[in-house]
Amino acid sequence: MIGSRRVVVGLLRLLVLGACAASPPLATTAGADPITSAHNEAGIAQFNAGRWDAAREHCAAAIQADPRSAASQYNLVTSPRKTTATQN
Repeated sequence: MIGSRRVVVGLLRLLVLGACAASPPLATTAGADPITSAHNEAGIAQFNAGRWDAAREHCAAAIQADPRSAASQYNLVTSPRKTTATQN
């Protein structure tokens, strides 16, 4: 419980300090739920390809599978709010 709290506090600090900077997405930790990890990794791949809508959808699915996934929550919050259509 305390470890999770530290992760959340650390992520909040990152959000505040790096709000204007582009941040790379975070991978889930070892031992995470396999469905959560799969969606999070797919979200990272979509993020890296510039497919923001798909990236957010995968991050949301990862959070639905495991609402405690700090990495997936961070990735959803920090993903660009642009749509894929506006990237071309």
